[in-house]
Amino acid sequence: MGPAHLDQTAFAAAVNVTQAAVSQWLSGRRSTPTDVEEVLRQLGHAWSGEAVRLGTDPLGRYITAPVESWSPVFRPRGGFRLGIHLNWSGSASARWFEAEDPGDVLESYSLVLTNGTAADARTWIDPELLARFLPLFRISNQRRTAWAEHLKSLGHIVDAEVGGPRAAV
Repeated sequence: MGPAHLDQTAFAAAVNVTQAAVSQWLSGRRSTPTDVEEVLRQLGHAWSGEAVRLGTDPLGRYITAPVESWSPVFRPRGGFRLGIHLNWSGSASARWFEAEDPGDVLESYSLVLTNGTAADARTWIDPELLARFLPLFRISNQRRTAWAEHLKSLGHIVDAEVGGPRAAV
């Protein structure tokens, strides 16, 4: 659905409703609740916002980030699934994450940071959590360093161990 590349089930999980509710909104059988309309508005803003290029990773892919500090559009509770452009390997059922599982959150953030754009970061990543746990994410050192410098430039306090060895997840 829309710019976040989510199917109805994944979008429903991201906004903490059922897939049936999303289907009814899209078909016009039910009106879209105001809070979901606000999420859709924020999602549109996230995907039209400015980005800054922070550098490249070891594979030559651009590292991009939001120009200004942000709040994530989606704050899932329970199960959630990233867009297929962020997490394409494994079966559909294996691509689900649990918001209450720290390992799943670390893995989903790592996928967004590695495969996503600044718009994906604005959609899924809480910059405070990113700054706090940056050493734990399974990302390249180039990405880690670029994000650490950028988060500091936005006024976030980044863990001092960013330059050190990566912690095991």
